[in-house]
This record gives sequence, C-alpha cells and structure tokens, in this order.
Amino acid sequence: MKILLVQLYIGEVARAVYPLGLAYLSTVLPEHEVKILDQNLYGEKAFTETETVLDEFCPDVVGISLRNVHIFSLKAKKHGTYHRHLAETVKVIKKSAAKAKIVIGGPGFSMFPEKIMEDESAIDFGVFLEGEESFPQLVNNIHSPEQVKGIFWRKNGTLVRNEGYSPLDFESLPQPRRDLLSPQQYSDLESIGIQTKRGCQLNCLYCSYPNISGRTLRLRSAKNVVDEIENLHTTYGVKKFTFADNVFNVPADHAKEICQEIIDRGLKVKWTAWFNERFLDENLLDLAVRAGCWAVEFSPDGYSNSSLKWLNKNIQTQHINRAFQLLKKYPDLKVAYNFMLGIPGQNIFNMARFLIFCLKLKISLGKQLRYININKAQVEPDTALEKIALQQGVITSDADLRQPTFYHVGLVGWLLNLRKFQMFRILIRAVAKIFRKKVVVEKTVQ
Repeated sequence: MKILLVQLYIGEVARAVYPLGLAYLSTVLPEHEVKILDQNLYGEKAFTETETVLDEFCPDVVGISLRNVHIFSLKAKKHGTYHRHLAETVKVIKKSAAKAKIVIGGPGFSMFPEKIMEDESAIDFGVFLEGEESFPQLVNNIHSPEQVKGIFWRKNGTLVRNEGYSPLDFESLPQPRRDLLSPQQYSDLESIGIQTKRGCQLNCLYCSYPNISGRTLRLRSAKNVVDEIENLHTTYGVKKFTFADNVFNVPADHAKEICQEIIDRGLKVKWTAWFNERFLDENLLDLAVRAGCWAVEFSPDGYSNSSLKWLNKNIQTQHINRAFQLLKKYPDLKVAYNFMLGIPGQNIFNMARFLIFCLKLKISLGKQLRYININKAQVEPDTALEKIALQQGVITSDADLRQPTFYHVGLVGWLLNLRKFQMFRILIRAVAKIFRKKVVVEKTVQ
C-alpha cells in the first residue's frame, strides 16, 4: 500500500521544523511504500507541491500531521490558527487523490479530535494520541476500523471513537527514519529535534502536554539517544539540533547520563533544550556545556511565589534567582526566558520585583540573553485553567478553544487586553540601556 505522510503547512510566521513524529511513524510501516511531505519546505507553493506529489505518487492513504492548533510567533502581528491550512490541504487531497483514505493525527488533533472530525467531514479517520501502534493497525484494517484501538472513524455518517489506547514503551521504538526526508533540507538545523522521553510529571495549570503524552515518564536510555545523535551527525552531517522534550532535565540524572554519553563519545555537536530551574545545578550545567549545549530556555511563566503557586509550577522565586546566578558563570551560554502577564499574584509590588529581575537579566547577561518572551495565559482544553476560566465566566461551556483564548485578570490583564503590553517590553529595554551606559561609564572612570 502507498502511504503519503504530510506535515501540515504552518504559514510564514514560523520556521520549518523537521517532522519528527512522521519520522517515527514511518519506522512502523515496513511493509508499505511510504513518502513524507513537509508542506513547510515550499512556503506559499505548499499546496501546489502537495498536488504534484499526489498526482505522481498516487497514495492509497494520506496521513496528515497536525502538530499544533495555534500559531504563536514573536514576528506575527497577531495569533492565528492552522485550521485554514488543514481545510485547504484536505481539499487538495480530495481533488488529486479522490480514492485515498484521509487520516489525521498529531498533538494538535488530539487536543480537539471531535471538533476537527466534525468540521472536516472529508477526513475518514483520526488517530488519537500516539500513532506508532494504532496507525499501522488502521492501515492493515482500513475496511474494518472497529478492530483498531484509539481511533475516530465514521460509521454510517456517525462519528465513532474506539477506546483502549495505552501509552507505548518509548524505549522499544526503532530510531526515527531520516532517509525519507533528509535533515539537510532544513536550513536551520536547530529545527532538527531529538526526543529523550515522552510524558510529563509536572502539573502546570495551563499545560496540555500531560494530556497528550501522559503523566508517566517513558525514558529512552542514554545510549539509545546518543546513538541517534551520532547517526544524524555521521550520516547527514547534522551538527546542531534541539532536544524536543517538554523539559530536558526532568529527571536530572537522565539528562546527566545523556550529556556524559555525548562527552564520552567525543561528539562535536551543538544543541539547545528547555530546562527546569528547580533541577538545575552546577554539575548538570557543566556537563551540558561540555556536551555541546550552547543555549538554554526557561519557562517560569511567573516570578512571584504567589503567581508561581497559582500556576501550579514546581518552582519558587528562589529557584529562578539561583539558576540566574549559575548562568552568569557560563558567559558563552545563551539564555532565553518566557513569562506570562495578567495572572493572579501580579500586584504592583510583585510587578516591580519582576521588572527589576528583567533588568538584571538585561544588564548582567548582556548579549548572553537571547530574549525575554512575554505572553498571556492560553486556555487549552482539559486543563485546570479551563476549569477556572469556566467557573469565573471567562469562557462559556460551548467556547471553541481552537480560536486563541486568553486568561487575564487585574490591571495588567486590562492593559494586555488593550494590546499595550508591548510598552512593558519597551520600558525594560529603555531602562536597561540607561543602566548599561551607567555601568560602562563607572568602569571607565575607575
């Protein structure tokens, strides 16, 4: 059977990211002829290229990966959704491969499975959560889908969901295939992701990751992970990549083992990852830098203990400050931060402390600081934040959260709603510039 796997076009607001999920999926389809198409490699010609591939390949099954639902970009003028790209892609498939069965999956789909299936009636099947087990079963039972666990399908025009999904043993999966879509096609090799684990044990108020990947950590061994890194390096010349984990250093010992394995093999690679401040220590940071880590990213989201508690983060202000002091010891290590405004606990005093911390980041880290990203709290389905938003009347029970929906309170929330939060960034930059000049002058005088 011919199977075309398509990574959905995300528009011009974000860089193309290697379709890691489809690379994993292709490894469990050895009996079929598989082709991967990343629409994002073709920009505005994405749908034209899709039509060409469909005409030439003539697939029996087309699998669409919906990686996310919302578009977030610092370069974008406003938030948006991927829905229009999905509708256009389905339209092209029905036109050029009318007999092909259309299957949709991916994290974005798993957040809104019923609504997406109801809106896109031309989609035949939906794969809920991980697809490495259910998708090949579906392909082999395309005319008897009732036998396949964890999918959505249509029976006499009615949407049906098959129960029985259970998380996979991640360690036992083969390494993702890269030969169907070479990483060398991606100009920004930071777009190449490597997963060391699935699942998330953290319980952040707003986050949908535990719903998508489960709350039990499923770790790959350090050897397995570094085998993949070494293969990427030797086969495709990939020297830069990112660890595509929700948080790389949870658990910390696992992260240390991976770093040590990279060091022991003498691999000359550069990588980035998301870190959690509570589990960051000097030993881990030293290993990470020696193993090739050139940039770290944090998402404390809040700064005051009251905000962090409301967000159900596993950190306190002291952990954020301690991590900041550690980072200053590694001047060549780039750092990025993500915060939220308009959340409970951000009174005038706490906002002043937050502003001072941002100034410290700007002044002390200098060029070491990549950026401070300031967002609003996004309401996602089946999260604790959704329940709070419903109780407080921020959203209604029939709200379509596929449209960007934000939670914000108080004066800061009001300013955010008026789209004036850009002034906050401007203020930080302006004051930091003044202080930086003052520091330079004082050093010169001395």
